[in-house]
Amino acid sequence: MLVTYLTTLGPNMNLTFDVFNLILIAYSFEGALTDKHWNELGEKRKQQLKAQVD
Repeated sequence: MLVTYLTTLGPNMNLTFDVFNLILIAYSFEGALTDKHWNELGEKRKQQLKAQVD
């Protein structure tokens, strides 16, 4: 859902995102929503987020 939002938002704001940046954005949002630094997210959760971006 986050990836869909960002890719929809991107063209409207003249933003471009490559896959790497989308993954980092997804990690950052997840960290913000769970009140954790994105480095504290578990490897399993990072893989789930990455799979949604790819």
